[in-house]
Amino acid sequence: MREDRIPGLFGKIPVSEPSLEDMHGVEGWCYTAATPSDRTAVLLLYGVYGFVDAIAVVSDVAFIRQPSLCARTPRVHAGLATLSGIRLGMSRTQVRAILGKPMAADSWRDGIESVKWEPLTPVLNRKLGWEENRATHRTRLQQVVVWYEKNTVIGFEVEEFSQEGPSPEYMGVSNKTNK
Repeated sequence: MREDRIPGLFGKIPVSEPSLEDMHGVEGWCYTAATPSDRTAVLLLYGVYGFVDAIAVVSDVAFIRQPSLCARTPRVHAGLATLSGIRLGMSRTQVRAILGKPMAADSWRDGIESVKWEPLTPVLNRKLGWEENRATHRTRLQQVVVWYEKNTVIGFEVEEFSQEGPSPEYMGVSNKTNK
């Protein structure tokens, strides 16, 4: 997602608090729930070329190092979920049923990584801001870290990297099976 789309999705950051340096030492924006009893926070971390590479959702704004820099918005709430359906409050068993066996795990977190190849449509090219590229596919590397407290999800981070490229046929690779 391009960083210039963030204010349209979550709201404008106050002028006095334009950015947040947190977690990975990378600039980003932080938003919290507008409802005082909901302590959910979302941290969006900038990547290269004006894209947001990582999104973290946590159940308690206290997990954010500089919560005073977070802007309140009604678009952040405890019901936020990933596209695959991971959300706060789920059990570890539910998460693993959706994401599969983690590559790395301990008592308080799971780490899952996936690599996918997908063709680029004109709509997806516009969404990614790649209209000028002549790429025919992209390779997506997605890393998900899910944090637990007593086997219940208290936070998750989704980090995604995409690389555009030519069709595999141009590279001498074919998905067709030879008989």
